[in-house]
Amino acid sequence: MFSKVQVLIVVFGLFAAAAVAQTPVPIKPNLPIKFTIKGKQSHEYMFDLSADDVCNITTDAAYELPMSIEIRTPTGETLVSDRDATDGYVFVAAMPGTYVLKLYVYATLPDEELAKHIGKQVTVRYSNKFVLPATAKTKATKTINGYQVKIADEPVDNGKTFLLVQKAGKLKALMTAEKQVTGGYYFSDDPEQLDGANAKQSAALMRTTIDKTGDGTPDVAVEYYTGGAHCCFEMTFFELGDPVRQLTTIDSANDRMMAIAKRPQGGLRFQFAEQAFAYWNINFAQSPMPTVIYEFDKSDELIPRFDLMRKPAPTQAELKRRAAEAKAKINLNPYTNPDDNFNDWEDSFWGEMLDLIFTGHEELAWQYFDLVWPAKKQGKAKFLADFKEQLAHTAYSEWKEKQAKK
Repeated sequence: MFSKVQVLIVVFGLFAAAAVAQTPVPIKPNLPIKFTIKGKQSHEYMFDLSADDVCNITTDAAYELPMSIEIRTPTGETLVSDRDATDGYVFVAAMPGTYVLKLYVYATLPDEELAKHIGKQVTVRYSNKFVLPATAKTKATKTINGYQVKIADEPVDNGKTFLLVQKAGKLKALMTAEKQVTGGYYFSDDPEQLDGANAKQSAALMRTTIDKTGDGTPDVAVEYYTGGAHCCFEMTFFELGDPVRQLTTIDSANDRMMAIAKRPQGGLRFQFAEQAFAYWNINFAQSPMPTVIYEFDKSDELIPRFDLMRKPAPTQAELKRRAAEAKAKINLNPYTNPDDNFNDWEDSFWGEMLDLIFTGHEELAWQYFDLVWPAKKQGKAKFLADFKEQLAHTAYSEWKEKQAKK
């Protein structure tokens, strides 16, 4: 039997859930709809699209109001999230059915900032048309498997960059993004994009491999560079079959994703730096960022291949020599956490630990740690716990977890 208090709690919970739950409001092309900002609640809308329909969503949300767009496909998958509502979003429907658009104010927006916008109205609409701005200039084109792929940029430094995939004049896929100075979209085999090690080799491999993911379908790889200091790189693959499939964008952050070899079974092998330890306990320039090898699996998901990175283990004598060399550079100030001890390290000795772990010698990494940590330096257990917590955010932990399930 429930007590009266328990019943009231259950009933209150049901009312609260009902208050939060929303039924998306139907909207039609080119018919604007308005909502009033009353707080941080979201606003949801639904609309029907056919396969290959263009959907160009726009809003008049002010730049001062941090509001995001989220779109869910007919299967319930998230197509895009955390997209700035001010910029809108445009896409080509990969499947027919009912799509859901959600607009929401950032949860982290302070109440005093939100108060400035309470009572204001926001207009949202969508159309089934997309036209490149008249000022956008085509900078690169490709024809692959009957598809025309074009990259165009607005000429201003802070304009937009566009990627369009068309067939027989009909738009099949597109992406848009902000472009800063030298940033924007470019093809992965562009010989003028020579940033990063092995860039020429990578461009040649991309150019001579029509099926880069190894799934049997010709594809095109498009890179995006945001512009700015040591950041940021993304790569998106489009499978140019029938229909066109846009794979999940790969964010390689501060390091370009490079093709390093052809796989015997088809497709390419790639690499880019693991950056979970960037700025951890030390400045960026001295942060250890070991390179990780990747391949696409049968479901076109990019997965790490640490089994391909194995190297012979160092001898105990060599391990002790490296530890003694690193130990001499460690001061005896107590360790408390990465933020408080950021400037205490002359060298990132944990880079050696990562190299051992990533090349198949995790147990030696813990031995090395015991050898390198000065006996009089406090905080050893705390440092090791912090290191392991950071390690859990690396591709290695992802790979190790999948191996354990096999």
